[in-house]
Amino acid sequence: MTIFALHGFLGLPSDWKDFEKALRAQGFQSSFIAVDYMNLRGLTPDVSLDRWGENFSAWATRQAPKGPRVVLGYSLGGRLGLHALEAAPKGAWGGGAFLSTHPGLISNSEKAQRQDQDLRWSQRFQKIDFSSILKEWNEQPVFAGSVNEPERKSSDYDLDLLSKSLIHWSLSKQKNFREAEVFKNKTLWMAGQKDPKFRDLLIDLEKEKTLYSSFIEGASHRLLFDEPTESARVLWRFLQEL
Repeated sequence: MTIFALHGFLGLPSDWKDFEKALRAQGFQSSFIAVDYMNLRGLTPDVSLDRWGENFSAWATRQAPKGPRVVLGYSLGGRLGLHALEAAPKGAWGGGAFLSTHPGLISNSEKAQRQDQDLRWSQRFQKIDFSSILKEWNEQPVFAGSVNEPERKSSDYDLDLLSKSLIHWSLSKQKNFREAEVFKNKTLWMAGQKDPKFRDLLIDLEKEKTLYSSFIEGASHRLLFDEPTESARVLWRFLQEL
């Protein structure tokens, strides 16, 4: 088994360090690849969401040709992972795990509002110094209640690519996966108990779909940093079912 882990917006592959350590403490002994997709040809934000899913699935298959393969994504990484499940040929993925992941907007008005919001953020990341825009980003309501805020440095990023990701990978351009084929795969969904927006999204999703789900006590949106040990324990239990 190979797990391909996708970090979130402003994330880094190293964000998975504590999670992977906790997962291995549970007994996981297979390959765990924290994907540096912002620096891999064919997987940067120059690629559309639909094409990204195709490209990533092909890349993952080359990395682990014998499978089984599991896509693991947090926030933006989860949304990218959903596109990989949707676009991949049958059998390319053994399952998927999605942490703090939005399944997709439903109404056109929601999509228009999000498109405008992401455009403004994209422009601000281009114009405002990094420390100031990072402070603004972290003050968004979705991050309220986070126990551990990750350290970020401007030297870790290509700000042009960050800005492009907000446009090309905007939630406004994502399909509504409630109506897609991804639920034919085994999927695990996690949300922080202290993250009301994504907790409620998952509660609604449970009513519509057959899935594995877990609400992580003590965690807000940033599951990887708030409760990596408990999140890894839940994933390990899920992996036993694949």
